[in-house]
Order: sequence, then structure tokens, then C-alpha cells
Amino acid sequence: MWHPIREQGQHVIFTAMFGAAYPVPTLARVDERIRYVCFSDVPRNQPPWEWHYAPRWFVDTKLTVGYLRRMPHLWFGRAKAVWVDSVLTNLNVTVEDIDGWLAKHPVAACDHGARTSVAEEAGTVLMMGLDDPERVNAALERWKAEGFKDDLGLAATMITAYDLAHPKMPTFCEAWWDNNLHGSRRGQIGFTPALWKAGIGWARIPANWCIPNRYFSRPVEAPTTEGRAMKKANMALNPIDGGNSEFIPEVWSDTTLRVNQLLNTVSVGRPTEESTCYPPGTQVSPLTPPDLRL
Repeated sequence: MWHPIREQGQHVIFTAMFGAAYPVPTLARVDERIRYVCFSDVPRNQPPWEWHYAPRWFVDTKLTVGYLRRMPHLWFGRAKAVWVDSVLTNLNVTVEDIDGWLAKHPVAACDHGARTSVAEEAGTVLMMGLDDPERVNAALERWKAEGFKDDLGLAATMITAYDLAHPKMPTFCEAWWDNNLHGSRRGQIGFTPALWKAGIGWARIPANWCIPNRYFSRPVEAPTTEGRAMKKANMALNPIDGGNSEFIPEVWSDTTLRVNQLLNTVSVGRPTEESTCYPPGTQVSPLTPPDLRL
């Protein structure tokens, strides 16, 4: 049975992963004032991480994880919560860090650096075949029609801090999730439109996510030749959205994944967030999303 966490602890760092293939993020420092929460469908005994059961609401695991990470106000009440991607390592975050990130704005993330707008990011995503063009373009047109000016910058959201006591956080979280479910799967494309809709700004976490930094490291795996084709079928959804999801996943092959990774790395002279993939030897099913990053 699903039992959400509520109002237990002022500061929380949380992640989510499904299946037993990957370990939880490693910690370079444990702050005993912080709760470390891992949502998963399989038990994990890896203190100080607390395991909390989460069902696979979607056939596509990436959407299930997206729901957990973008709706923290449902799980953590009024706490200050920090999402970390499961691939991050050497986490070194304290209560003082979290309070500092959220001192001026109720949301914080790393600045993307390589690109500066949603339109620019969407163009790169479509050029690389990372999302469905029809869905991405429809989302861009919808936001433009609603008045979004795309002048809020671009975030890299592998680490995202939320001040859940802020009165506009439910509006932001629900808008970001809606952008994910009915727009692009790429979280950072829908991030600033959701901020705009909620009428809030965001703080920049002072870290270069591309390299090991004072808060975390982010390993980039070498390209592999594993096949990652996905079914072209609507994803089953629990009653959260009335039992009907509009999401249709992209189709990948081992060759296109490999070529995309190599071209992207060569074009910028270093590995980037779009060049991540599963480590060699990972069991991949026909429904496994091709992108380990969320």
C-alpha cells in the first residue's frame, strides 16, 4: 500500500529508483539533521537512506519517477526538500546549504550554462531526437499563447530544492508535472514555464553540474551498444489522471543512441547531460526508457 510521508522533518533529500540494479546516491557527508528518503518498489537497506515504497504508477518508469520528484508537496508537507537524481554521487549538502539556496526564492537548481532558454533547449532536444516533436512543439505553442516570454533562463534539474512552505509551491509543482505529463518528458523544458505560471522565481545553486563540485559529482558513462527500443503505445496510468495518459514514448535503437551521444560529446568538447546512458551489462526491457537522467 502507498503511504506518503508527511510533515516529518524540516529538511529532506530524496530520490527515486525502480528495480534493484542501481545503488542509492553515495554521501560524502551525512548531516544528521537531514532525512534521506529513497522511493522505490523494492526494499533497500542502505542507511542513512530511508526506504519508502512507491508503486510503478506508469508503465514508463520515467514518468513514475517524474511524478515523485515534481510533486514533493504531497509527500513532505511544509519541509525544505531537495531532489537528487539517482546517478549523482558524493553528495555533500548540509542544512545550511539548503537554507542558503532557498533564502531568496522557493525553488533552486543549477544554471544550465550551455543553453539559456526553453526554446533553445527544445531545439537541441528535437535535433538530437530526445523527445517527440509534436508534443514538444505543441507545448511551446501553448506556453507562448498563454503569455510565457521565455526569459527566465534554463535550469539543469538533476538537483532541485523546494521550500514547500511557500504558498505558491503547489501551483508550481502541479504545473511542472502537467508540463511533463502532457508536454515534454524533459524536465528542464517545463521548469521555467511552471515557475512563470506560479509567479515565482528561482535561485541558482552555485555549482557547475558538468564537473565534480562542492555539492555532488555526476558520472557520465561511456556510450554502449545496448538496444533500447520502446513500444509505441500509450502508457498505462493509475487513477491520478483518470486512467488515461496521452504520453507516447520515443523509439530508440542502439545505433541512434550511440550516435547521438558521440555527436553531442564531440560538438561541445565534453560529455553533457544528454550523453548519459545505462552502464554496460544493465538488464534493459523493451519498456525501459533510454535515458537514465530524469
